[in-house]
Amino acid sequence: MTRVPPLHLKISDELRRRIAQGFYDAEELPPEILLMQEFDCSRHTMRSALQHLVAEGLIERRAGSGTRITDRARGGVWAVGVLGNLIGEFAPEDYLTLVAQNVGLAEHAEAAQVFGLPREAQLFYIMRLLLAEGIPYALADVFTRPEMTRNIPEALLGTEPLIQLVEKYGRVRSVRVRQVATAAAAGAIAARQLGMAVGDPVLILKRTYFDAQGAAILHTSVSARPDRYRQEVDFLHENPS
Repeated sequence: MTRVPPLHLKISDELRRRIAQGFYDAEELPPEILLMQEFDCSRHTMRSALQHLVAEGLIERRAGSGTRITDRARGGVWAVGVLGNLIGEFAPEDYLTLVAQNVGLAEHAEAAQVFGLPREAQLFYIMRLLLAEGIPYALADVFTRPEMTRNIPEALLGTEPLIQLVEKYGRVRSVRVRQVATAAAAGAIAARQLGMAVGDPVLILKRTYFDAQGAAILHTSVSARPDRYRQEVDFLHENPS
């Protein structure tokens, strides 16, 4: 089930598309007031949208000198959406946390390999049931290093996306996500939670979040019912010419 993104994300997506396609001939974006009028939004919403592009290195904003499109934005880089959209894909009202605890890696070989840990080590593990209008459509297994969760208030573990909590309380920042999509047969746990038969086909989305040094911060594996989950991805080229 695809969520409708908030207005500031829609605006940043559209501005990113325009920059990618060379829509703006000048090196600067139009004045903020004109963009507010075009998109019929408040100053706060527009500034939130522009801040996403600043964080991605596509624009630079300086008081009194306008908003400049960076050289990187004109440098012919392929991009797929933005990391912020991916992190915010699942809102708290959309999931039910079933498990949140440290686990051994004897039964989680894939996670052990992602983090480069021996089987006798532990990872912090969350199992979440993803819902749409109260109906389960996917089961998520989420892993991170235990030290990343030490300062997270326990009351928040079941109510916010773990990657946001890890970034805030673990004082790390994800700069890249690798996603691999495959298909598999539903196991006993996924089948029971999603109302399927064991062996029914499920879509598997595996995502690994990395920091600036290339170390894995968080890994998640989502098993989704193909009849209830759809993911749309837009590929952009920042210099199509």
